[in-house]
Amino acid sequence: MARWDDPDTVAFFASRPPDHRLVALVESGGLPCGARVLDLGCAGGRNTAYLTGLDVETIAVDAEPAMVAATRARVASFVGPEEAARRARVGRFDALDELPDDAFELVLALGVLQNATADAEFARGVREIARVLRPGGGVLVAHFSPASRPPERELTRVAGSAHAYRGFFGEDPELPMVLHEAHDLDAAFAAAGLSPVVASATVVAPASGAGSHRSARGRAAGGTRVTVNAHYRKASGA
Repeated sequence: MARWDDPDTVAFFASRPPDHRLVALVESGGLPCGARVLDLGCAGGRNTAYLTGLDVETIAVDAEPAMVAATRARVASFVGPEEAARRARVGRFDALDELPDDAFELVLALGVLQNATADAEFARGVREIARVLRPGGGVLVAHFSPASRPPERELTRVAGSAHAYRGFFGEDPELPMVLHEAHDLDAAFAAAGLSPVVASATVVAPASGAGSHRSARGRAAGGTRVTVNAHYRKASGA
């Protein structure tokens, strides 16, 4: 199974189009002029490159240096290599200490928070998102559900955990991932002061990715992948 720093894996994620919900938000005028965006788990830079090409200042963060390098290369074509290095950074979604409070109008958390290995790590990530969002700002979330059915194995909940499971798609099925149903995800964000803009939707799809490509972020042949898509907003007076 492909590693995150495998060139084919990086190229696969870099080749994907921008998230359709992000595109719809931009095209509907939902992103204010002069807005700043944080792209957590930027992978190959599909969303960061899209926004940067529209002259939207976007900070991209990913734990995998190879993914950050791919994002920098794409962003550099718009803003040059020095500015690209500032905007695309290696880092964790639950440790954004270098980013100030109330800094972004929009945070993208698309397929990243589930990579928490424990409930507390997930909760830190949600609190960090809430901290860096400006009052009235929003976050687009895509998050795997425990209703997913991995190929050839069963999900098993980690003893003593509410939402951490082993056996999900990935190169290490013993590594826990934190998965939520829609109502649980809504509750977790509500605890950090963020409420749904629209009802969170659950989407069921085959788990297979691009052809025979297999990767740790939920792309494996066979099985069913269930994703919760959500859009939350931080209270204006927060």
